[in-house]
Amino acid sequence: LTYSDKGWNGMVVLVVDYSRPWSIMERLDHWVACLDKHIESMKIEPSESRDVCGKLAKSLQEYCLPGTESNKDVLLPLTEGVLDQNLGIPIAVVCTKVDSMTTLEKDLDYTDSYFDLIQWHLRKFCLKYGAGLFYLNGKESPNTDVLYKYIVHKMYSMPFGKYSP
Repeated sequence: LTYSDKGWNGMVVLVVDYSRPWSIMERLDHWVACLDKHIESMKIEPSESRDVCGKLAKSLQEYCLPGTESNKDVLLPLTEGVLDQNLGIPIAVVCTKVDSMTTLEKDLDYTDSYFDLIQWHLRKFCLKYGAGLFYLNGKESPNTDVLYKYIVHKMYSMPFGKYSP
């Protein structure tokens, strides 16, 4: 991950193992702390840091559903809990092995309320950092294509969903 006068030339993808839900938040907190430490070590000028953080905030405020037109004149408000920790870099959180939910239900007596709580924590984390959240299973997952399009969208400012592999 490097920084130039044009901003970040990359994005961060944090991958967690959904078959081990008890470690998800600890792993995310660990990696975002490493990322924060790395960003601090780069000694980016405060004005440049404000610029990239502002761009990330603006990209969230201009959000519109794929296939609809964005009104660049109207910025959505960032409510409490959204982008509370603006690192200025696009982040995606990818949960792999989500097909292990049946095993967790069968072997460890996980219920829907456990999975709801896990999802709540994941969503709260993603809102805090302005991250996208993706769920992938070990077999064919339609979300793999969505993740690919999201990465292309964030990395190259392409319209989301317009680019196909």
